[in-house]
Amino acid sequence: EDRERVLDYHHRCMAGDFTVPERCEFRWLCGDGGFRHVAISVTPIVKEGHVVGSRVYLYDITEQKKLMEELEESRRTFQRTLESLNEAVLMIDTDFVVKVCNRASSEIMGVPKDQCVGKRCYKLFYGRDTVCPGCLAKRAMETKQKASELRHRPNGMILDKTAYPVFDREGRVTGATILGLDVTQQKRAEEALRESEERYRILVETARDVIFSLSVEGVITSLNRAFEVFTGWPCSQWIGKHFREIVYTDDLSIAEESFQRVLKGKSLPPVDIRIRLKSGGYAVCEFTGNPVVKDGRIVGILGVARDVTQRRKMEEALRESEERYRTLVESSLTGIFIHQDGKYVFVNERFAQMHGYKPEELIGRDYLELIYPEDREAAKKRTELRLKGEKLPVSHELRRLTKDGRVFWCQMVATLINYQGKPAVMGNVIDITPQKQAEDNMRKAITRLHLVLEQTVRAFATTIEKRDPYTAGHQHRVARLARAIAKEMGLSHEECVGIYMAGLVHDIGKISVPTDILNKPGRLSK
Repeated sequence: EDRERVLDYHHRCMAGDFTVPERCEFRWLCGDGGFRHVAISVTPIVKEGHVVGSRVYLYDITEQKKLMEELEESRRTFQRTLESLNEAVLMIDTDFVVKVCNRASSEIMGVPKDQCVGKRCYKLFYGRDTVCPGCLAKRAMETKQKASELRHRPNGMILDKTAYPVFDREGRVTGATILGLDVTQQKRAEEALRESEERYRILVETARDVIFSLSVEGVITSLNRAFEVFTGWPCSQWIGKHFREIVYTDDLSIAEESFQRVLKGKSLPPVDIRIRLKSGGYAVCEFTGNPVVKDGRIVGILGVARDVTQRRKMEEALRESEERYRTLVESSLTGIFIHQDGKYVFVNERFAQMHGYKPEELIGRDYLELIYPEDREAAKKRTELRLKGEKLPVSHELRRLTKDGRVFWCQMVATLINYQGKPAVMGNVIDITPQKQAEDNMRKAITRLHLVLEQTVRAFATTIEKRDPYTAGHQHRVARLARAIAKEMGLSHEECVGIYMAGLVHDIGKISVPTDILNKPGRLSK
């Protein structure tokens, strides 16, 4: 493959072409079938002005070629390694001229790589005409020792920079190598960790709950300040002691069981354990805990204890109150119900009896089913308005239906409540059917009395007209006129009726006047 190139080189040399290189390298075939790298130089032999031959010098450069290839490969390996580093690498000479700049340096400094080599670093990166004050590379070259610093760049980046002096074989400083690593995220993480640890420390020390840690042997290893406030004992008195010593005697078994559960790697759900107080009493604490794992091994327990003494007393009082309320509701003569989302969720025994059902038959049924059809729309509207928070009369009357279809009147007192975390309507129902019947009978009796009264008045009016035929019809006209005036004045219907009746008999005094006087055609003398 090299023959044509070598012959061309030879011919050009023989022709006196001074542009050809001094030497030509090619591969020389050996007797064993291999080859060696050689170089030739050709000098023409001239006699009497004519080229009659050539003098060829042959050099074996096999070892030199091998060394050069190894050197080139080493250079390429070094360059690849340099470019693959995330750490910035910059090499400068004593004049601060950039000799080597890798990819990371270019990216961090924001200057294209092909524009870096051969330029002074302070001019290239900082736009200065002189060396930067406090230059790390200058310090390393002057002191002949490495120099390090954290540099905060204007864009917020934090660089961990280290400069190393570079020496020649005689020990003279020939430049410096600067390494720079972007530690922004690391420093932010370290700062966040410090802040987190400080917040944790403040949280632990200011927490109202007791925060403690135990060794795997059950020895108390740490307590926060809440322990002193809660128990009255100083923390130092209990750190180093076994937790059993502070647990109320009757609760030792559950405390030990909880401790063993956490040692098996399980979290401890809330459990009530009583502990001793310095005052001589005890308090109920709600304990939770988790194992502390290090290198895959449980090395302790971290737990929280919350004083729930008052809460437990309140819960007991609430249970007693609920029991009293339940007894009151179940023994009440008033029907009581709660409906939510349109369904009955609670009814007492009396409410179920009023409608002919058992309580369990009504749970889950639509509340409108027990209301008389003509009253359902009004009842539904009242419920919707009440759920929207609008103010409505607490009490109202409506008709309801029993299981066998009987209709009865009731007076209902309803109010909006919160039941199991959701809005609901609670109502009290009283059967007022007897009162309604009595009122109906009363209205009928009054109507009959009004009729009898009207007939009596009209009889009087007729009697008066017959005694005085000259003024017949006068009383009716007066009565109608008086009633019209009353209506115009805005008087009630009952008042208008009363005025009309009075008008019919306003001449009732004529009954006692003798007929001969009422019917006398002439003038009265006195």
